[in-house]
Amino acid sequence: MLFRSVPPTRLPLVLFFWIFDRAMFAADLDIIRMLGDTVTQEDCTALMDELNNANRFAPTFLRGTLGIRASGGRLMALRSSLDGLIETTGH
Repeated sequence: MLFRSVPPTRLPLVLFFWIFDRAMFAADLDIIRMLGDTVTQEDCTALMDELNNANRFAPTFLRGTLGIRASGGRLMALRSSLDGLIETTGH
């Protein structure tokens, strides 16, 4: 999921840094795990809203300037593609 959540233009850089410093992506992987733990669409949307409103990452040259991180927009698109598999409240 990490590689699918990275903008395609950044994927070669992410793959390079993944080989040498996987710890750099710990925050991204935590977010993906939290999204995986959601049960309802409402839970998922609430988590994404919280993440969009919070400062998720300490700004660094690699994460901020080069954009070597998971994209919130791409994570939302991936989540939307799974909507049919996630329970809605009341079912």
